[in-house]
Amino acid sequence: MAASHYCIVNPSQATLIDLLALKARALSEINTALTNHQGTITDAMVGAVAKMAAYEAIFGDSEVFAAHMKGLQMMLKLRGGLGTLGLDGLLERMVVWIDLNAAHLTGREVALGGDAFPTRVRFAAPDPFHFAGIS
Repeated sequence: MAASHYCIVNPSQATLIDLLALKARALSEINTALTNHQGTITDAMVGAVAKMAAYEAIFGDSEVFAAHMKGLQMMLKLRGGLGTLGLDGLLERMVVWIDLNAAHLTGREVALGGDAFPTRVRFAAPDPFHFAGIS
């Protein structure tokens, strides 16, 4: 995501950064982690998939965003829900924040916080400018 922001701020340098290669590498690392952990879903994996969803909502494709969110929902089911995430509630807040703001940007329904994925986290409203890093 940082590379994409950099390319927007410094368009003359954009050709030096291969964003597709960086994205492919991130997806490859996530898939490797999922394969190597044999069904164990770590906080790092959840955070990585949530961040990929956020990236697609801001810079990419809403269909790819939806695919990442579907994968994230499957991971959360395997983990036992949002309440099982670590970092003293920070990861749950991050995932719910991404879901709320990304759904707002893409025009989709929020995936988390309903009966299937209850959460203690509440935000008053989406903040797309803060979410997308727009000042």
